[in-house]
Amino acid sequence: MSDAGQSASAGRSEGADATVRPPSGEPAPFDRGSAKPPGPWRQIVVMAVGGLICGALVVGALGLVHKNQPDAVGLQMVAVSDLNEASLTLEPSVARKTTEEARQCKMPLAFVTLQVDAGQPPATVRIRSGSYLSPSISLTDAPRRVAIPFPAAYASGQGVISVEGTARGLNVWLSPGRHFDELSGTGAIPVIWTPKTPPC
Repeated sequence: MSDAGQSASAGRSEGADATVRPPSGEPAPFDRGSAKPPGPWRQIVVMAVGGLICGALVVGALGLVHKNQPDAVGLQMVAVSDLNEASLTLEPSVARKTTEEARQCKMPLAFVTLQVDAGQPPATVRIRSGSYLSPSISLTDAPRRVAIPFPAAYASGQGVISVEGTARGLNVWLSPGRHFDELSGTGAIPVIWTPKTPPC
């Protein structure tokens, strides 16, 4: 989807790159609403936020305020070992079925990690992925990782997810990340992935 199309549907969105994601490709844990992620992932979250701050300083110093965002970003799969935790972030009416299908390698689950920039007010958004609509996701500057079904047939390798709601300074960690200066309504994000056989 073009930058102009995104601007029309989601207010202004700009300036996302590989700095808007957890370091070394390691995502934040699946989180059910706690502002402080548990266990050994806490250090990763601190590193991630530190990386975002450093990245913002570098971008500002170089004057690259209006970087073009990629046409499509990578969507990653939930590891089988994380399925139990991931299922708790899904819409309850479909959580059991979709988790079991992922466990049997019939249809894997994907994930996204979201947060708002430090200093921005808390926000509430939902994610639409194909026919799936997530529960409301309350966001602060602490990263939240949530599972979603792939937005199209897994074998297709491409689709579109949308973030719905109102937020300022919204980061959507994908590969690379997508940043919305201001989301008001719906922000569509074209995504791609590499299908595997079997998927897990």
